[in-house]
Amino acid sequence: MKKLSYFLDSNVIISGIAWDGNERELLELGMSQKIELVTCYYALREIERVLSKFGYSSAMIIDELLHLRAFVRIVDSTEDEIRENWDLVRDKSNVPVLTAAIKSRCTMVTGDKGLAKRSERYIKVKTMAEALQEGKV
Repeated sequence: MKKLSYFLDSNVIISGIAWDGNERELLELGMSQKIELVTCYYALREIERVLSKFGYSSAMIIDELLHLRAFVRIVDSTEDEIRENWDLVRDKSNVPVLTAAIKSRCTMVTGDKGLAKRSERYIKVKTMAEALQEGKV
């Protein structure tokens, strides 16, 4: 059976790092290689920015990002690919994320309801609870 693959938006990863809960549990499933987790460099930069606002030191942020890189596959998009997808969503900050998610051919998991709704036209999208339930099977 093919391993389940999920593209995670930055908000899912941030929640998994900062708090106990479903998001952390999903990261742990990825860490144990029960499922494949994927994100993009744009999301990693967002994670870095938000964690610094949460009071994480530079060293703590580097540790978290290095830890993620050990079990999260990175798919990124070229400027041309992003330009081609520019009109897919209203919030232009989501274009690099959606472009990388499409390129990854994974199911997207995001806590951003607007991004989830708009992304459903282009890729499979699951809620956090759906992905966690599916990943535990």
